[in-house]
Amino acid sequence: MLTADEVHLVMEDIQRLVKAGRVVEAGWRATSAHILDDASDGEIQVMRLMYFNGAQHMFSIMMRALDRPDCDRRVQRIEQELEAFIKEANERADGIRQQNRKTTN
Repeated sequence: MLTADEVHLVMEDIQRLVKAGRVVEAGWRATSAHILDDASDGEIQVMRLMYFNGAQHMFSIMMRALDRPDCDRRVQRIEQELEAFIKEANERADGIRQQNRKTTN
């Protein structure tokens, strides 16, 4: 869990990256700040690589979709898929938190 000072530093870093036009890197920094407490350097590098691969994949799909007449439908499907993933991830995180509370009490 990040301290208030750490959150402030991460937010400053993210704002600097966005201003420099590095929005994917900013997204990675925001994500990694919350999930990498005990990850090794090698694990962090693999996660960053996978994050950027996912971003590249989505960018490629979005660019191709813009040229198609069914663009809106394709974008909606992507949005729905990502919303379902976020819901599932939040449910898993809630389950892990509940399990951790049980083991620490």
